[in-house]
Amino acid sequence: METQSLKGKAKVRAFTLVELLVVIAIIALLMGILLPSLNRTKQGAYATKCGANAKNVGTAMEVFAASNDQFYPNSYLYCGVRGEPSWDKRKQFYSYQGNGYLHWSYSLFNSGMCDESVFECPAIPHKGIPRTNPGPNPDDWERNQVDMDGCSGSNPSLKDFQARRLAYAGNGAIIVRNKFEESYRGRFNRFNRFVRASEIRRPGNVVLATEFNNNWKAIAVGGGTQDSTLLVKSHRPITPFLSLSTGSAIYDSDPYLGFRLGDTGTTFGIVPEHHVGANAINKVPLNAVGRHHPGSYRGNTNVNARDMGGTANFIFCDGHVERKHVLETCEERQWGDRFYGITGKNDVIKERR
Repeated sequence: METQSLKGKAKVRAFTLVELLVVIAIIALLMGILLPSLNRTKQGAYATKCGANAKNVGTAMEVFAASNDQFYPNSYLYCGVRGEPSWDKRKQFYSYQGNGYLHWSYSLFNSGMCDESVFECPAIPHKGIPRTNPGPNPDDWERNQVDMDGCSGSNPSLKDFQARRLAYAGNGAIIVRNKFEESYRGRFNRFNRFVRASEIRRPGNVVLATEFNNNWKAIAVGGGTQDSTLLVKSHRPITPFLSLSTGSAIYDSDPYLGFRLGDTGTTFGIVPEHHVGANAINKVPLNAVGRHHPGSYRGNTNVNARDMGGTANFIFCDGHVERKHVLETCEERQWGDRFYGITGKNDVIKERR
């Protein structure tokens, strides 16, 4: 009986090679259709999360101003003692750069006005740009980054008082640098000063802060042809205006002729996204503004919108947040009608004279 014939039993049929290849082709086709849609959904979710974080940053800014006689925080300050967040308005000259920076983000989260994580954006690699002086944690550094001491992660002595990863930068005309008259008298012709929220004309139409470019090298300087040994400038604000008298330097201009937005031309000096690289924040700082969210530029038809990249979240002085292209904010004159945080004539004109 054990040698009984298998005749009459069901025959098991295997896939042929052709059938298997057809199934694989169908799966590949479905993935090709679905993955772009899933990626768009993910990017949209990132933009929404980043917008929510931006809203929290804007709210913290409002609370800070309300708690400090309507003054906004300074973009950064030189600490008087290495390793401590103490500072002196009379000691902000270059010689004090041997200390870590005291950044506006620290002024907000250290006082409990927001959580440190609100300065992050999931659409940016590592959720944000590293500190200028990241400190001892190797995970806080980018490859080829050096700090102000020239260290690259091995026993650095400097660490900034700043959010560990930073996705947002202030408008440098309002969240100003530390070039105060008390430190720079006799060296500059005009100086930075703290700005009150009540000074801003039409606050609902003036950018207070925005997102950094998702390419950290756009916020770095130095490097050479191989982009090696880059010093990140994440402590800096985005300064949108150039002096009319010098074309660049804002502290040495004399006589006081006022300012213009960005650079000359219809694009305000904003270059195609794939051209943005190291030293962008030193050349035309508006190129250091992000373009990594869904959406595109919808303005001048002579500009290739695809080359100009996507959108960013912009925090306005009244606390609301809009997602749009940086070039659109320039065309709509949303960076302010004056360089609020500088002494002397500070009007911004629409066209160069």
